Amino acid sequence: MITRSRRWSPINLLHLTLLFLLLAWVVIASFRTISNTMKIFTEERQWVFLTDDQKRGKIYGDVYSMYKKIDGVTKKESNILLWSQDGKTFYILRYLLYPKRVYWLNSGLHPTNYQTEAGKIINSSYMNINSLTDIHKFTSNDYLLIYHGDKLTNSKSFQTVASFKSNKTTSYLYKLL
Repeated sequence: MITRSRRWSPINLLHLTLLFLLLAWVVIASFRTISNTMKIFTEERQWVFLTDDQKRGKIYGDVYSMYKKIDGVTKKESNILLWSQDGKTFYILRYLLYPKRVYWLNSGLHPTNYQTEAGKIINSSYMNINSLTDIHKFTSNDYLLIYHGDKLTNSKSFQTVASFKSNKTTSYLYKLL
């Protein structure tokens, strides 16, 4: 019987290294799979039994309750002018209210400085409204939403449609006249 001595040749070392890496990869992947499976019983248990509205309410916060009211009041072809200090609200409402168009009026100008004439918004110095009126003329189907701001008073250009109060914000929805 011929016996061969096991030598540590480069090919044998390469095979052993690859075998070790493959085994390590399988072990790590198994632990991650078990860990993610355990999350179903701990972290995700509270989400499984929630309705779709409750899940969205937890994800989007007070913006989602505003969306529900706005969607019930406005028409499909309405445009919404949003006066807000943060872009997050704009992008969430733009996503939720699609196909309605949402335009973000920067908070550098309070909406009381805007005036309506013949269904258009007239440009004030802080916002380039002319480019928006070229895209779409704002009409009486359009609305102004003030998120986390003051209520408009003594304005003949707007009619109050709804107000939204939560722990963090007070917001108002106005119809353009």
